[in-house]
Amino acid sequence: MTTDTTNPRFWAISRPDRVTFWYNSARFPTFVTNKNGNTLSFTLSAVQPGDDPGGPKFHITQVTDAAGQGPNPAPNRSFNITYFTKATAKKPQIRGQIASITDHLFDPNHPENGHQLLFNYYDDGNLLSITEAGGFNADGSPDRSASWPGRHLAARQPERPHAGVGGRVAVGVDDILSQALNGTTTVTNTYDPTNLITNNPDNIILSIAEKGPQVQGGGVVLDLSQTSVTAADLGNVMERVSGLTPDVTNVVVLPK
Repeated sequence: MTTDTTNPRFWAISRPDRVTFWYNSARFPTFVTNKNGNTLSFTLSAVQPGDDPGGPKFHITQVTDAAGQGPNPAPNRSFNITYFTKATAKKPQIRGQIASITDHLFDPNHPENGHQLLFNYYDDGNLLSITEAGGFNADGSPDRSASWPGRHLAARQPERPHAGVGGRVAVGVDDILSQALNGTTTVTNTYDPTNLITNNPDNIILSIAEKGPQVQGGGVVLDLSQTSVTAADLGNVMERVSGLTPDVTNVVVLPK
C-alpha cells in the first residue's frame, strides 16, 4: 500500500499462498506476483469516448510474463488483446468487447507463427463464437480454423426444409435466407446464416468455410451489415471457399 496515487502498486490483495494482486489508485489491475517473485504485468490503455459506452475507463491490452519484466526483458513475452471500438463496430453493445487475443509469437506479417483468437458477437453484445485462426500445414497449405459457439448460438441454427417446402428456411431468428433468395430459388439443401463483426476479409472466408460440416453441401447466407467489408473486398467468394471445403456449394451475400 502507498499514498502515491501515481504508483501502479497502490492497492494489494494477498492470498494465503502468497500470491499478491496489485491495483492502481483507480482500482484497475496492474500486476500479479507469486511467492517466488515471478510477476505478470498488465498494460492498461485508456478507453476513448464512444468506444465503450458505459464501460470501464481502461482496458487491459497486454499481459506480459515474468521473463518480459525488468531492465533487460526477453523479447516476445506478451499476449495482446484488442477490443471493438466505434470505428470497428456499429452497435454500441459490441463496442468495448474483446475482438482478438494473440499470443507472444503471433506476427500479422507471418501468420504461420503464433496463435490468434477472434471473437464475434450478436447485435445485443452476447458472444456468438470464438475462432482460433488456422495456421499452416507442413506443406505450407493453410490449416482450417477451429470455432466454438457462444451460449446463444443455438438460437440461430437453421432447420432443414421439410419435403416440398421451397423458397425459405427457418433460421430461428429471422428469414434472411428468404430475403436473400426473394422467392426465386427452390431450396433443397440446408442454408446457414452468418453475421460477422470482423473487418478482415480473409477471416470472413474462413468463417464461411467452417460452416461446411453444418450445411453438408448446402449454402451460407452472409450478412455484412456489421462490418466495413464489402462483397467486392471478398473477391470471388465461391472460388475462395471451394479451395477450403467442398461442403459449401453456394454463398448468398445480403446487400448492405
